[in-house]
Amino acid sequence: MTTVDLAPADSLGIAEAGLTAAHGGRLVREALRRGPAAGLLARAGRVHVVAVGKAAVEMGTAVRSAAGAAFRSGVAVPAAPAGPVAGFTVVPGDHPVPGPGSLRAGLAVREYLRGRDFDERDLVVLAVSGGGSALVSRPSAPLGLDDLGLLTTALLRAGIDVTRINELRKAVSGIHAGALLPMAGRARLLGLVLSDNVQLGARAVASGLSYPGSVHYARAAEVLAEVAPALPPAVVDRVRAALARRAATAQADPAILNVEVGGPQTALDAALAAARAQGYRAFSLGDSVQGEAREVARRIGAAARRLAERTPGPVCLVGAGEVTVSVRGPGRGGRCQELAWAMLPELPGLPDASFTALATDGQDFLPGVMGARVTGESLGLAAGLGLDWRALLDRNDTHAALSAIGGCLPGRVTGTNVCDVYALSWGNGAVPR
Repeated sequence: MTTVDLAPADSLGIAEAGLTAAHGGRLVREALRRGPAAGLLARAGRVHVVAVGKAAVEMGTAVRSAAGAAFRSGVAVPAAPAGPVAGFTVVPGDHPVPGPGSLRAGLAVREYLRGRDFDERDLVVLAVSGGGSALVSRPSAPLGLDDLGLLTTALLRAGIDVTRINELRKAVSGIHAGALLPMAGRARLLGLVLSDNVQLGARAVASGLSYPGSVHYARAAEVLAEVAPALPPAVVDRVRAALARRAATAQADPAILNVEVGGPQTALDAALAAARAQGYRAFSLGDSVQGEAREVARRIGAAARRLAERTPGPVCLVGAGEVTVSVRGPGRGGRCQELAWAMLPELPGLPDASFTALATDGQDFLPGVMGARVTGESLGLAAGLGLDWRALLDRNDTHAALSAIGGCLPGRVTGTNVCDVYALSWGNGAVPR
């Protein structure tokens, strides 16, 4: 994969500042230093940790450190294999489509909670980050893993936003929407949640893993009706049966203190601060950027042109959120790559223009890539290589195209997941170096 050499005042450095500020371990440590979470931890005689999500290891080990001698053990379910983690059993799940690893992880979490005789001296901490909807799995009967995989794939390909996807996924799960919590018996419960949801916040993360009573069956049925034409009728029937079974077996909701330790706003604030520190006039697109990628690109481009007419450079637009892609073609890409490619015709005319879209979890759907960075010269470079911008966009074939022009950004483990960060800078020739 081709990489690019970036100026220090470029949009990528600004987006990266947002990612760094949202590290799950750092945010958990801050949450456990003060406030109600700190008080609950201080009163605990024994601390046990269930960490699930793309930042599971970082968040779980931060709890272990804060608990000190009270820490007993934990189970962590990350998205990627990890080496040994002191005090933890690590069971990676599958993502974005649940697989055999997700079933193993779901079983490991259930056995961990059920295998201990908890009482009031025990504190079970659920450290939850995005990705947990797929990483742990226990489909409600008669739904099977293959059915759940088909359902998830159909939902993703339909371009349905993740909040609505999870309305259905948690309604057919024996783990999500607080279903795990009664297994902790008499233990006190603390949820530390790193939010990657721009609509409902922490309570929607990992399909409400630490939030009891968060299933809305009518909304779930609406999402199922929307995606049903893309599924075999027998699968649709089993999903409906699983919905009915989950509704019929609902338990009393145990008490839990849930604390949102950070989210998209955390990354947005840090990126804005970084832009201003570098000499930019920085403007916010908000922390809930949503919509079809190509439509969002047009909105960002229009906003930039309005600003450029009345605001002397250097200027930077920063946002956080999660765009969607309705997959209509056979190509390969991700939502950040699609957005960056869609931005190409929006950049010419803005001097020194640079646009970056970063998936804060380090993976923009495809392994090995976390997003893309393009400039005002990228459209001409693509044309010079014989790349048809419109045709590639219509085929959703953005990964190969961006790789050809050096726009793809290598993926990595980031220790966080707070949606995506977007930065558009221009006029940076006026930024003091």
